[in-house]
Amino acid sequence: MYDVSWLQNGGNVGIIFYLGLATTSVAYVLYGRGLNKIPSSSALTLSLAEPTTAALLGVFIVGEVLSTTSWIGILLLLGSIVVLTVGSRSAKQLPVNS
Repeated sequence: MYDVSWLQNGGNVGIIFYLGLATTSVAYVLYGRGLNKIPSSSALTLSLAEPTTAALLGVFIVGEVLSTTSWIGILLLLGSIVVLTVGSRSAKQLPVNS
């Protein structure tokens, strides 16, 4: 169905390992460890930031064009991250009454 003949070339072994290990496996292991160390509410919001970051990189580096709806979604996600961050900081600063 797809031409995968390039996999048979010995010179491509380094590329295969780099794409499989460095860019995918290592990145997601570190991502998972980071999500494991934060509260679940923050983890959910930050996990939604991953596709937002990919979309923004696509716009600014590759030159993709996003629809108005996509931009509104990105702004809502970024706004929720700001609200979550500011809310957690203010909750830590409140004094505890005995």
